[in-house]
Amino acid sequence: MIILIFIFSSFFLLDIIQHVFLWQSRIHIGKWSDKIAWKNAVFSQTEKWLLHTPKVKLTDNSRLIVLDILKGNYTKKTIQYWQEAALLLALIDLYKATKNERTKFKINVFLASKLKENGDWNTEIQSIDALILAFALMQIPWLDSNKYQPAFDKAYQFALAQKEADNMIRYREHMKNYRYVDTVGFVVPFLCKYGQMYANQTAIDLALLQLKTYFANGFLDTLKIPVHAYKIPNNIPVGLYGWGRGFAWYVLALGELLEFNTSDISVDLLLISNSVAASIISLQQENGSWSWLLTDESSRSDSSTTAVFTWFLLDKRINTLEGSANAAQNGLVYLQSVTRRDGTLDYSQGGTKALGVYAKTFERLPFSQGMLSRAILRNDAQ
Repeated sequence: MIILIFIFSSFFLLDIIQHVFLWQSRIHIGKWSDKIAWKNAVFSQTEKWLLHTPKVKLTDNSRLIVLDILKGNYTKKTIQYWQEAALLLALIDLYKATKNERTKFKINVFLASKLKENGDWNTEIQSIDALILAFALMQIPWLDSNKYQPAFDKAYQFALAQKEADNMIRYREHMKNYRYVDTVGFVVPFLCKYGQMYANQTAIDLALLQLKTYFANGFLDTLKIPVHAYKIPNNIPVGLYGWGRGFAWYVLALGELLEFNTSDISVDLLLISNSVAASIISLQQENGSWSWLLTDESSRSDSSTTAVFTWFLLDKRINTLEGSANAAQNGLVYLQSVTRRDGTLDYSQGGTKALGVYAKTFERLPFSQGMLSRAILRNDAQ
């Protein structure tokens, strides 16, 4: 009996500890003496998390979470890929700006944890989500592209193996007839970077096709916002139009491609980018944020969507559009107001459970932390 009481008490104790931690972490949230202190705290937390990335929970449960952990429902490996990718991209940008050797050292430690000395993966790629991490690794300025080509060749072949008859890359094997906006964000930056790094025009063309096809089939004609997914062959929309982070995935792909500055990409995509930017600006809330459901003014603000949109609007090709610069600055003001005293960005929507099933929790998210760092660095560079 005593043992049973102890076990049940332990279950509840973990719940209490998590609630207390969350409560105390939000004391004095957004109370920053100056922007420099805020930025340094954000960068420090981003650096810390690269090698010790917090697990992102999939469950919305806040009670008896031990049961979710035991059942394997608390988190998944696939969701961690894009957390690590955003943190790595942020530290690469930070190193470019500061040339800090400590930052470079941490990037190299992370690189060694993902790729072997023989150029192969430590853990084989088994999901589309991993391609955004592959892209981030390829962005390391001093990376030996010849040494690690075996790993990136495998990633490319994995992407090709997911290509369907319409030349669109599927998200999961059991969802062959669905085209997700998330997938665009995962695969397009990788395909384009791989194509440029290894002179593979086919990869670049495939990247552009993903972006353009989704824009043609998965966006509203009136207000240019995407649906979560569409089902072929009739392109039937599935899920919500205007899911914030879904739109953010598309915007992330656009923003990364604009950085490549190649003539076959920039000229064509600027038209799409300008159209998308105009929609983003029109959907910003009065407090400077963007909501998790963009078309519903009463829905909660989402820091992950806000961080990505702010980063995108600060792009030098987008920032000249009417209203873009002001929207980006308002986004930064909001993000500062929801940064905890240790530099952690708060109030990001949690991991999506399934198509049309969206998280109700809004807490920390390493992906958002990385994108906020990138937005700050992009703003400082102007």
